[in-house]
Amino acid sequence: MQMTSLLEQVHFDYDTTRLLTEAFDEAWEIMKVAGGPLVGEDQAPSTRTLLAKHIVDNALQGERDLDRLIDGALDFLAGSP
Repeated sequence: MQMTSLLEQVHFDYDTTRLLTEAFDEAWEIMKVAGGPLVGEDQAPSTRTLLAKHIVDNALQGERDLDRLIDGALDFLAGSP
């Protein structure tokens, strides 16, 4: 699932949508640079979906800080099996 697909399911203003997209893009880039099985071809789609959902869920709870959105998503995935 792409971040844009997920964002179409919820309603955020333009600035928040840009923030969430930036958080997703930066978090994914960090993961790709770090490497590992979660960014491999077979797991990348589900990893990207989890990453996007976590960022959106945090935003729905009111989080609007870019670094906290990124760090929270990365911490969440670090705890995933």
